[in-house]
Amino acid sequence: IISESLAVGRLARGERWRFSSIESGIRVMAGSAPCFIDRMRLAPDLLRADGLGGTEGFGYIATFVVAARRVVDWEALSDALHSALLSLPTLSGVSRLTRDGLVVRLLAENADDLHRAIHRLWSVARGELLGLCPIDLRKF
Repeated sequence: IISESLAVGRLARGERWRFSSIESGIRVMAGSAPCFIDRMRLAPDLLRADGLGGTEGFGYIATFVVAARRVVDWEALSDALHSALLSLPTLSGVSRLTRDGLVVRLLAENADDLHRAIHRLWSVARGELLGLCPIDLRKF
């Protein structure tokens, strides 16, 4: 289970999209072969991505990946993750990987909504995949 999130600037200071660029890469291996490879580069000076097809005005972007090299009912887990997010004010989608996992893409307006969504995803994934109870991911 892996999660990555980022803000499109220092939003509390009104600094939305006021950075030169940000690059991110995620590679998840299942055994010796990759099951998820993702590269992202945001460069607001070259292309603003805050409209339709981009972040659509949301201030936070997240990727959540669940992968395992064992028999998992991925369709049931996908449905459970989707259902966990329905009541939150986020925009999200769950997709099956070609093998051994699934990915959730998430947009949130604020950090609290993002934290709640990621916490729900972790809770469902831990319960369904590992049989473990939820944990508090935020350390104070």
